[in-house]
Amino acid sequence: TLTADLNGPSIVVQPPTNTGQLLFRFVETNRAYTIKHIVADDFDSWVAPTVGTYTNNGWILHNGLASSLSTVKLRNNFLALESNTTSWLRSPPLPYGIGEIAFWYRNYNTNGVPQTEVIIEKSKTGGTNASEWAPVQVVSNVYAPGYNRFIRIPADRDYSYIRIRNGTNFPNARLCLDEVLIAQPGAGVLFTNPVHSP
Repeated sequence: TLTADLNGPSIVVQPPTNTGQLLFRFVETNRAYTIKHIVADDFDSWVAPTVGTYTNNGWILHNGLASSLSTVKLRNNFLALESNTTSWLRSPPLPYGIGEIAFWYRNYNTNGVPQTEVIIEKSKTGGTNASEWAPVQVVSNVYAPGYNRFIRIPADRDYSYIRIRNGTNFPNARLCLDEVLIAQPGAGVLFTNPVHSP
């Protein structure tokens, strides 16, 4: 079970059910809640001790490794992406689109130097060609040696994959990721043949 305090609504990720993992968000102040299907990984089950390409439960790590280095970890294992702009983590497909992206990130070096960069991209195909990926957001100048939380709600039904990439070329500027969660969009409404009546 993954949990996170976002200085607002709490997030709880339930273990797999017969329909997959679910994100349940409850806001105590107004009793509003949402439940969404997700793909999520805390990387604790990953065995990726050296830089390479690895797969686990539909996730693909390219040019990175899994580690539990005590001075860098958030809880247990984390992923480290090499600093050459071709290191990335790709999500499993989300057939109904991308509703929310959330993860923890930090600079691998405990002094935060050199800085690194987080690039979040989306794709319809999940392929390896750069032309198949469109930008979602860039977080530049990641100096912080402690973990920061990234949350974005693109609510995009046309794209099925998310890729998180290290966007820097500085030597030894690894990017660390942990507890990555990607939710499908919530319910939507489609109007066909609307008629305006005064």
